[in-house]
Amino acid sequence: MICNEIEISASAHMKTYLWDDSEELAIVARPAVLVLPGGGYMMCSDREAEPVALAFAAKGFNAFVLRYSVNCGFNQPFEEAQRAIEVIRENATNWHIRKDSVSVCGFSAGGHLACALGTIARNKANAMVLLYPAVIGDDWKAIGNDIPDLVEKIDENTCPAFISASRDDQTAPIRNSVKLLMAFEKFNVPFECHIFQKGGHGFSLAEKYTSSGDESMHNEYLTSWFQMAVKWIKDTIGDVQLKEKPQLPTNISPILFKTYGEVTKNKKAKSILLKYSAAFTSPQLIRFGQNASLASFITQIGLSSEGILKLSAELEKVFLEK
Repeated sequence: MICNEIEISASAHMKTYLWDDSEELAIVARPAVLVLPGGGYMMCSDREAEPVALAFAAKGFNAFVLRYSVNCGFNQPFEEAQRAIEVIRENATNWHIRKDSVSVCGFSAGGHLACALGTIARNKANAMVLLYPAVIGDDWKAIGNDIPDLVEKIDENTCPAFISASRDDQTAPIRNSVKLLMAFEKFNVPFECHIFQKGGHGFSLAEKYTSSGDESMHNEYLTSWFQMAVKWIKDTIGDVQLKEKPQLPTNISPILFKTYGEVTKNKKAKSILLKYSAAFTSPQLIRFGQNASLASFITQIGLSSEGILKLSAELEKVFLEK
């Protein structure tokens, strides 16, 4: 995994959790998710940062965590979040990311920031996952913060949304989620929502390792939100993009359907295989592939259709000589 820190501003940075490229995995591009921790715009919670990114990475995503500026209101973190999305898309090719599958996952105040990326950003996310989001402007004003109301910003251009919260949340009361849902419905914005009866505020992944020793933050039932969110993202904006599996030409010689062990008993045939790819003499293949068909290996080593036909003709000529 490639973990780097990218400066977004003088006081904000984004950490990457990128899969190493692998021919064996045969993945052309992955969905991406930008994680925005909560913390009331006064801090960025560790509990809602790296553990969440690693959980998404384990599901095949290239993940990112933005530690945005705090104690400075909304505008600066919002500008940093927009820039983070732009950096991800600008590097999509190098990082093997699908440009049309960049989602954002935010918690509490991070949920507010994530919702802004799905509604009023200049370069919107393709989907947003909002955990106990604090999006009502009057609630922020009640505690002395001039943070914009995002419910009133919802329109037909808002990106699809997944929301999860708990009914007994006293910090970001459920009315935040309910008002969002009503606005989504009004403007026909695709959404999915899961409201748990109990869970309070700030449950993150609801796992023991994100609980900070608080048993109320460890709830096996609440952990289900993550699996549901992953499935929703992949169903809504796409999963990993795989390389097309090589297909054998239809007019190849029956020789290619002999076992690897049978073909390589012929020294001329073995030398021909080596000419086309050193992979044919790999110790693993020699040890484990003796009884598998030669064709089953040819599709795994990247030969073109033209190359397969040439190999087929050369091998057939060798065996006809017998």
